Amino acid sequence: MKILVPTAGPVPAKEKADYIVNIAKRIGAELKVLHILKEGEETKKGEEALNLFSEAGQKAQVNVSKILKKGDMVSAIIISAEVESADLIIMGASQ
Repeated sequence: MKILVPTAGPVPAKEKADYIVNIAKRIGAELKVLHILKEGEETKKGEEALNLFSEAGQKAQVNVSKILKKGDMVSAIIISAEVESADLIIMGASQ
């Protein structure tokens, strides 16, 4: 099973990475973590968010793949879900 997890940045990722990795571990899924760069956003913040999930996955022995994209948020999520053959999308709301 594959779970796509769009993340809004390092702060939300830090708050939710362990929780989402735990869900993946319990159901035997791998995570595909996606960060979509906003216009003018530095890749550093996106990479930081993705790395938080990767580190949590390593600790829990869950396979985590990182995806960093530019573009429209909705389109990027839909396309990534299709390309990665995601069975589930877990996302939250943040500002």
